Amino acid sequence: MTSDDDTGTIRSTPSTPSTSRRRIGITRSNKSHTSFFFRTDESNFEIAYCKICERANQNPYPYSRKGGNTSNLIAHLRDKHGIIKENYTEYLDVNNEPKVVQTSNRPSTCSPERQELLSQMLMKFIIHFVLPLYVLQNESFREFVYTCEPGFKIPCEKTAKGLIHEAYNWCHNQLQSLLLNSVTAIHLTTDLWTSKSRHSFLGVTATWLSSDFKFREVLLSCNHIEYPHTGEVISEELFQIIHRWRLDNTVFTIATDNAANMLKGIELLHDNYFNVIRRQPCAAHTLQLSVQEGLKQCREIHCRIKNLQNFFRLPKQAQRLREAQNEMNQDIQHSVVSPLDVLTDTKTRWNSTYLAWKRVLELHNAMRFVSATLLSKPDRTSQKEGEKLEKLCLSVEEKEFLQEMMKLLEPIERVTRRLCGAEYPTLSLVYPYMELLKKKFAPKDNESVQTYINLIYGESYEDDDDSVTDDDIPTAGARQHWQYAHRQFCQKMKNTHVQGQNIRNQVRSSNTELDNLDPNRVEYLPSISTNGLLQKVRAAIYLSMDELWAVPTDIALVATFLDPRFKHFHWSTEENRNEAQRLVLILYEELKQSLNAPGIEEPLIMDKSYEEDDFFLELEGGLQTNPEDSEVACYTSL
Repeated sequence: MTSDDDTGTIRSTPSTPSTSRRRIGITRSNKSHTSFFFRTDESNFEIAYCKICERANQNPYPYSRKGGNTSNLIAHLRDKHGIIKENYTEYLDVNNEPKVVQTSNRPSTCSPERQELLSQMLMKFIIHFVLPLYVLQNESFREFVYTCEPGFKIPCEKTAKGLIHEAYNWCHNQLQSLLLNSVTAIHLTTDLWTSKSRHSFLGVTATWLSSDFKFREVLLSCNHIEYPHTGEVISEELFQIIHRWRLDNTVFTIATDNAANMLKGIELLHDNYFNVIRRQPCAAHTLQLSVQEGLKQCREIHCRIKNLQNFFRLPKQAQRLREAQNEMNQDIQHSVVSPLDVLTDTKTRWNSTYLAWKRVLELHNAMRFVSATLLSKPDRTSQKEGEKLEKLCLSVEEKEFLQEMMKLLEPIERVTRRLCGAEYPTLSLVYPYMELLKKKFAPKDNESVQTYINLIYGESYEDDDDSVTDDDIPTAGARQHWQYAHRQFCQKMKNTHVQGQNIRNQVRSSNTELDNLDPNRVEYLPSISTNGLLQKVRAAIYLSMDELWAVPTDIALVATFLDPRFKHFHWSTEENRNEAQRLVLILYEELKQSLNAPGIEEPLIMDKSYEEDDFFLELEGGLQTNPEDSEVACYTSL
C-alpha cells in the first residue's frame, strides 16, 4: 500500500498486516524504489507521472498504478533512465529527491528504421539459440547492447512476444507460399513420442527437393495429442496439419515407425482423405528391430556388461577410471589423451548398444588397471571394491565374444548411419543394403534355415501337422518356410498355455531385470558360456530381417531400379526385378500421357559420371566367395 504526502510523492505505508503482526505493531519496512521518482495525479491517485521526465520538459506519460502495481513504473525507470533497484540511490540527492540531471546518458540517435531492424535481429538471436525472454532484463546483456548501440531501446517482454509472433507468422506465410508455388511433391515424416512430463506430441516434418537439387527440411508441426493415441486420432490430426498447410495435392508418402496405431492412422488417412498417400516404413527403425531380436539371444551377457557399466557410472569409480587412463596413456604414448567414460545403451537410441559395448572394449584394460590398483591398497574398503570389480570384469571368453559381436554388428551400424542421412536420397539404398545384410547373416557352409530355426525355437519343433500340404508352404523356399515355422511356434505357445505362459514370464522377468537395473546397485553375475552364442545372434537377426524385409515396397523397388549406382544390382529374385521394371514402365506411360510427349524411338545413352557407392562395393565385395560370381565388375560398368 502507498500514500501521498503534501508534495504528491508516492510514499510507502504499512501494508495490511495479519492479526498477529497488528498486535505487536510490526510494519512493512521495504518499499519500491519507484516511490522516489514518481508522483501521483492530484485528481486520480491511481495515475503516476515520472518526475525526471517532467523536469526534462518532456510530456510525461500517465502510468497506471491500479492495485499498487509498480511493474510498469520499474520498466520505465530501467528502459528510459537506466535506473534499477541496485543503483537508484546514485540518482537521488541528500533529500531523497531525483537529481536535477536525470536524463539517460544514452543518446536518442536510433532511427525508427534502425530500431526495427535491431529488434528483429535481437529476436532472431533469441529464437536461434532458444533463449528465455528474461535475458532481456539481464544487466550485463543490456550493458553490452548499449555499448554496441547506445541509442537502441531494448524491447520489453510483451513487445518481444509480439515480435516473435510476427516473425512466426511471416515465416509461416513465406513457407506456405513456397510449398504452394514451387514444390510439386513433398514427403512427410511423422512420429508420436512422450516427453518426460508424460505429455505426448505428434511431430510432422516435410522434406522436398528444391529447384537447385538440394534437400530442404522443415518442421511443420509438433502438437500435443491427448490420450488415447488411436489410429483415428492420428489420422484426424495428420489431416488437419496437411489441410492447414494446403498440401492436399503435394503429399504422396509418409514415413512412420511400425507401431499399430501409426499403421492404422495412415490407412485411415488413405481411405478417408487422400487416396494417393502411401506409407513408407522407417528403414532404420525396422532394421533396429532385427538387432533387438539378436540381442535377446545374449541377454545374460548383456546384463553382465550392464552391471560393469553401472559400476563406473558412480562418480568415485568414474574418476578412478579417468585417472587410470591418464596413467596408462602417459606410460605408453608419452602424451596426454582425453579420458573416456562408459556409455549407456537405451532401446530408443539406434546403435546405442553397439557404441556402448565398443566403449567397454576400449576401456576394459583400464578397468582391469583400476581393479589391480584397488586390490593393492592396504585398506579393506578399497580391497573389497577391487574384488567386486574383478568379478564384474569380463572373462577372456566373454571379451572375445564381444569382439566378434562388434564385427557382426558393424555393417548394421554403418547402414543405419547411411539410411539416416538428410542431405542425400536414401530410399534407393534401402533394398540393396537390406539384401546385402541378409546375405551377410544368411546360413553359411553346412548351415541351413532349418538350422537357424532349431537354434531359436529348439530342435523339438517338427512339422507334425499331417493336414499341412506342400501347397501351404510356398515353393519360394527359405523365407516362407521360416514364416510358417514362426506361425506354428506361436500357435503351439497358445495351445500349450502353461508352457507359453512360463516362457513369457521368463522373457518378461529378463526384460525387467535388464531395463530396470539401478545404476547405484551393482550385482555380480556369474560368467556366461559363449559357446554357440554368436551363431544364435546371427540366426535371430537373419530370421527377423527375412521376415521384416520379405516384400519391398513398390516405391523402394522403383527408386532402386532408377538409381544408376544399382543398374546392375543382383536382385534376390527375378520377380522383384521384373516388378520394378513393370512399375517404372507404368510411371513412364502416365508421365508421357500427361505431358503429351512423343515416344522414345532411340535408346537413351546413360551418363556414366555418377558417384559410386563405395560402402556398397565394400560390403558387396566382402560377401563374394567365388571370383566368377563377383558382381563388382558388372556393377561398375554400364
